[in-house]
Amino acid sequence: MLKSVSVSAILLSWSCVASADPALKLGVAVPLTGDFAVYGEAVKNGFLLAAKNGTTDAHSTDVVFEDHQYDPAKTLSALEALTSIHRIDLFYVWGEVPFGAVAAVTERRRISTYAMSVDHTPSVGRPNIALTINSPEDFVSILLDWMVANK
Repeated sequence: MLKSVSVSAILLSWSCVASADPALKLGVAVPLTGDFAVYGEAVKNGFLLAAKNGTTDAHSTDVVFEDHQYDPAKTLSALEALTSIHRIDLFYVWGEVPFGAVAAVTERRRISTYAMSVDHTPSVGRPNIALTINSPEDFVSILLDWMVANK
């Protein structure tokens, strides 16, 4: 069964990572313009709130955002900017299409990646990728198991 993680869990996971620099640099690729901008802004606000309120005393969090406009090519460009210019420690990508565009690249480059994607296919066999949402099939499976157990 797939497991999902929250924004807070992403930030708290940093406390388990040893580093000479105690600041976590999180790169976030979301649609900040275009048809899906409302979702990207919501995700951005969530990360900013979590970074402000959800870090430990030992670790601060620097969150860098890139606009992928829900476009595969722009998502690859966003990933390149986040890794080469901003030197991020963790990468978060929002959306099925953008995630599909970068999954192989992040795995090949061993970039710890968190993805909001109902389609889990790009994460299969890629240990550096964690999903932040479960697929509908997972929810239905859990619900059916519960219903059978509680007839």
